[in-house]
Amino acid sequence: MIDHYVVPRLGHVHLRRLRADHFDDVYTDLLSSGNRGGGALSPKTVLEVHVLVRGALDDACRRRLVVDNVAAHATRPCGRSHRVVPERWWTRDQLTTFLACARDVRLYPALHVGSGARE
Repeated sequence: MIDHYVVPRLGHVHLRRLRADHFDDVYTDLLSSGNRGGGALSPKTVLEVHVLVRGALDDACRRRLVVDNVAAHATRPCGRSHRVVPERWWTRDQLTTFLACARDVRLYPALHVGSGARE
């Protein structure tokens, strides 16, 4: 992951000159066009890259190669997708059909109460 996603974007920056902004830019780039085919990487994959980089820089701090782990100050990418799912509501007929089919289910009372249906 480091070789494919980080080194091509930050390999030219000296270790002691890295800043949190560098990683913020890398994460943004990976989320928009980081895949080898030009598409976006999943948020989970970008989070995994962040975890690896942060761990590597923690090790560099322990070895006194750097004074501070700048990846710890970068904006942590969210591991979940931010796709907007349109709200969809059942029509009265759809809800009635669902509740009629679920009438013999053990959790029917919870389904009925959760649906907000009135008898």
